[in-house]
Amino acid sequence: MTDSPDFRIDLDEPVGVVLARWRRRKKIPGQALGDRVGMSQAKISRLETGAVTPDPGDVRLIAAALGLPDDEVERLVELAEHTTNQLADWWPTQQSLANRQRDVRQLETASRELRIFQPAVVVGLMQTSEYARALMTSLQVGLADDRIADSTEAVAEAVAARMQRNQILEQPGRRFHFVMAEAVLANEIGGPAEMLGQIARIQYIAGQENATVHIVALDALWPIPPFMGSP
Repeated sequence: MTDSPDFRIDLDEPVGVVLARWRRRKKIPGQALGDRVGMSQAKISRLETGAVTPDPGDVRLIAAALGLPDDEVERLVELAEHTTNQLADWWPTQQSLANRQRDVRQLETASRELRIFQPAVVVGLMQTSEYARALMTSLQVGLADDRIADSTEAVAEAVAARMQRNQILEQPGRRFHFVMAEAVLANEIGGPAEMLGQIARIQYIAGQENATVHIVALDALWPIPPFMGSP
């Protein structure tokens, strides 16, 4: 016999699903559980349904409030830590520029801590609208995509989607670690005015408590060639 809410243990099962099953087994309403741990019923629901990435600290708090065995608490916390430490691989797609931005935004929204590297252009989350517009205008030519070629509207839509991504920088409870090669600042995108505005934006973000910005010097020795970065 086992005290688990289900005899079958699926190691790939989302943490929220397991916590929800435990809560139902113990017949504890979501609101009551939220009151016990100092969370809203809405937050409990979002965690259980997978709408938000489970924070290991929240998982430990909820599991303890449910009175779970110590080994089950540790198993769920470890599972939550594994979930929050995923490495996202980026690859070219055949989507429109705007849809690419929306897909990346979904990944970013599900993460509490982001570590982003770029060797050639300014990290997407730090781009100004002017820099992003100049960059994406050149991209639509380079991509040779018939669906977006010569489309000013497509670029405008993509820039708007990228600016929506950038709003995550103002959300509480998130950490950002940006690394860029110094060559990024020498690669003039758009023109001098756009670059000055972009550098000011980088300086502003570097001053935020939830962000760190590191620049790899031009004369630095790279242990691994910087072939590619992330959005």
